[in-house]
Amino acid sequence: MSETRRIAALFDRVAPRYDLLNKLMSMGQDRKWRARLVASLGETGRGRVLDLGCGTGDVTCALAQNGEQAVGLDPSAEMLRLAREKAPHLAWVQGDALRLPFKAGTFDGATSAFVLRNLPDRKASFAEQARVLRPGGVAAHLELVRPAKGWQRALHGAYVRVVVPALGLLSSNRQAYRYLARTVMLVPQPETFAVEMGEAGFGEPRVERMAMGGVAVVAAAKRE
Repeated sequence: MSETRRIAALFDRVAPRYDLLNKLMSMGQDRKWRARLVASLGETGRGRVLDLGCGTGDVTCALAQNGEQAVGLDPSAEMLRLAREKAPHLAWVQGDALRLPFKAGTFDGATSAFVLRNLPDRKASFAEQARVLRPGGVAAHLELVRPAKGWQRALHGAYVRVVVPALGLLSSNRQAYRYLARTVMLVPQPETFAVEMGEAGFGEPRVERMAMGGVAVVAAAKRE
């Protein structure tokens, strides 16, 4: 089984309570973070927007509500089933972020929320995003990250190691949420994502930290 298929199977298992647990783990802040993600596209990233790893479709729906022509893509069939129930009028595609099933220059923008740390090969995904975006199109990514230093980093580490797996009991799949907690502890700083996006063909990135440095949005436009 490929790494992408393995991760998709994991998210199939947690899908039924994924939205509830997101709200609990973010202490109700997830909607505000998604709004910042959508806003980070700016005017140049608006139009037809691809939401990578769309899960149950919250970001895709937020993009559509903002007036974008949104397309949600995810490898998990169960996540997509729930997304279609939320918004049957939107386009939902089962696919791999490392091999996007779209022609070059198809989109004006691309987004993801809490996806980068789960990708088997981020650089390949950034290259694929650059391929399917038009010149000047914006890619924006929302991710859980570790605060850079200080008491915020210590508090964040304790929360991720203890609280996140405990909340996973509500999903009847504690092992899956142990995996998710582990990926957060290992995730690079957002500046690393910015460098990787630059190597894939994106210009100078914007990095915005929230939640005492534990959440970040990284956005950059494809070079002309």
